[in-house]
Amino acid sequence: GGANTPLTRNYTFWQTDFPSNMTSLIIGDATQMPGSWGGAAPYAGIQYGSNEALRPGYFFTATPIISGSVSTPTTAQILLNGAQTNQVDLSSGQFNLYNLPIMNGDGTITVNLKNPNGDGFQSYTLPYYTSPLVLTNTSYLYQYNIGVPQLQNGGTGLNLDSYQTNTAVAAMQHYIGITNQYTMELRAEAQAGQFANLGLSHNMIWFNSFATGFSTAVSQSESGTGTLVGFNLSRQSSLPNSLGFGYSANLFSNNFAQLGAFAGQAYQLQQTLFANYNWSSLTFALGYSNNSAITDANNMQLYNMTINWQFLRNFLVNSSTSVSYQGGTQTIGSNLGLTITLDGASSLNANYAYQSNAGQDANSYNLDYQYAAPSNLWGYNVGGQYNDADMNTPTGITGGGYYLFKNFNANAQGAYKNNSNYSTGASISGNAVIGSTGLSLGQYSNLSFILVKVGDIPNVGIKQNGSIIGSTDRNGTFVIPNVPPYLPQDIQINTSDLPFNTELDSYSKRVVAPLNGGASVVFIPVSFVPASGLIRYGKDKMPPAGYSAILYNDDGHTKIETVYIIDNGAVLLSKFSAKLDYHLEFTVKDGTFSCPITKANINPIDSNQYVTSLGTLICEKK
Repeated sequence: GGANTPLTRNYTFWQTDFPSNMTSLIIGDATQMPGSWGGAAPYAGIQYGSNEALRPGYFFTATPIISGSVSTPTTAQILLNGAQTNQVDLSSGQFNLYNLPIMNGDGTITVNLKNPNGDGFQSYTLPYYTSPLVLTNTSYLYQYNIGVPQLQNGGTGLNLDSYQTNTAVAAMQHYIGITNQYTMELRAEAQAGQFANLGLSHNMIWFNSFATGFSTAVSQSESGTGTLVGFNLSRQSSLPNSLGFGYSANLFSNNFAQLGAFAGQAYQLQQTLFANYNWSSLTFALGYSNNSAITDANNMQLYNMTINWQFLRNFLVNSSTSVSYQGGTQTIGSNLGLTITLDGASSLNANYAYQSNAGQDANSYNLDYQYAAPSNLWGYNVGGQYNDADMNTPTGITGGGYYLFKNFNANAQGAYKNNSNYSTGASISGNAVIGSTGLSLGQYSNLSFILVKVGDIPNVGIKQNGSIIGSTDRNGTFVIPNVPPYLPQDIQINTSDLPFNTELDSYSKRVVAPLNGGASVVFIPVSFVPASGLIRYGKDKMPPAGYSAILYNDDGHTKIETVYIIDNGAVLLSKFSAKLDYHLEFTVKDGTFSCPITKANINPIDSNQYVTSLGTLICEKK
């Protein structure tokens, strides 16, 4: 029930990472790194440059450094606006506290030094502000791009023919942290036969509270030489009872050109002003922007305001209003919404929207109920809409739902007004993983993924960091989607799902997945051959007959079985594999002893396909 939809696609690219250098190489669709005076222009080609995600926990943004000295081992207690964030143990002598907690906005940070008895003897307090424009001292980020630009067709997707293939573009950006308060940005870009420009920006922090920037650039195009001068000042804040504000202005000459715009048609002046304030459960923000273009018809002004109020724990009111003027036409838009959280899995949303464009008014009302199962496996939504004008949304009832299978995601949605005006849709999405284990299917992932292989055993529960997230398919595989890249993940097996008398080489393994890629974890089923040996400890002592001993797998430190001592310290192990390392523990009146069982313990002369001879096991006291 609607117009034909043109073929669209999302970004398509191949990427490989170099974690030791913190760089990535992308071939295909990519986006230019945004800068102080240039936007993020999309293109197709090759991109190589810094990738901050390749070193988790590394701080690129400048934060204060607290230095001092202590005569004895000391604990540093760190408080952010009066709330403790963490503690750091310091050894005696000089110390420097780096990588203090990142916060959005400004405030104060306090460091209390305490001796081993817990008594405080020294305290540091200083103003604190983090700016996204300023890097840490000596940090260096860069990016190189070459390819063909995407045409500005105004659509949300990329048409297959939306690239300007008859001309190439190239861009270069370098960010250098001179000090913790000053970062310099060098930017150059060119389009063959169109233009070339070069610019320099300086970003600074003053008094740990204000971020400022100043940019200059020169452009050469067919229309002539153009220049740019830009300035910005901000004090961003999301803290309670704290004012945030910002102002930026870029002054372009008529002949200045850049990627995503046409030579000679750049705006003469772009200005943006915003202010926000948080008070208790109320958030208030105002914004204003103005684009003064070459022709009056392209002049545009925009005023906007948002208010959010969480007046009760389960009630959130949000509102927004915007007024814009372009070419003598006024457009007004406003929205008022209420979200009621009924429990941890469901919510009710009510919304009213008003729009006026060149004197044409429209009102829209919407009521929607959403439910998401606590297991995150399925959910649905139902709602109703009414519009006194089209507003590009069908009036009537709407509904949809989703379900996450082992190997793919499925969802469906629909809207109905009458028999001649309705719409329906459904989709199935997932990942195809090709590796040494063959072809595997998994749920769609926006991040990285981990491929788990548990022999050929189906329906075995897989745990990620202690929580069950799914189970293996009929081939013994499971793909874990949406894994944070470059952060260690502990993958465990739910042992109660294993078939009777089936053991694995390990029941827990740690793995790290790369950015936009995957890692594999293979659990190998183990076949057992009974083993026998003699236990000795101390000066050729042996535990008395009838005492028990426990066999552990050294890899997973998992208890395998309990055995009993026979005469002369002999033991018989029913679950033993010559491919794994074990240790045997027993307790007597002399203490607890541990007996390592490795390949060196195996006596090949006395071993055969029916029994493994371990010889004499020498045990050490734990």
